[in-house]
Amino acid sequence: MQAFRSFSQVLVRNLDSHVNKDLALKVFSAVGEIKSILLEFDPETESNSGFMLLDYGHLETCQKAFEQFNDKKVLGSFVKIEVLREDEERSELKWGKFKARTEYKGKTKPEMFSPII
Repeated sequence: MQAFRSFSQVLVRNLDSHVNKDLALKVFSAVGEIKSILLEFDPETESNSGFMLLDYGHLETCQKAFEQFNDKKVLGSFVKIEVLREDEERSELKWGKFKARTEYKGKTKPEMFSPII
């Protein structure tokens, strides 16, 4: 088993396409202060990419977000919450691969992402 250090960010997957930063901040700040948010939008469709990154600043707040929101219906869709951790041996974030929604001519098209920070 690998040793992991705590990290203060959560990845939120499966966001409804209408969610914007203001809505996300209003809902997800219920468990604690959000230091920063990364939520990207497609300029043509004006819908989000289906995932966002929240920095709470404290692992305890990340755990609260996981407990309150994971596999729950939030702003129109059931979201998945993943607390990001850092691999001590490699000193890099472990995200894995996940599917994100991108809009293409009115159709949803899954793409594979492997974000690097």
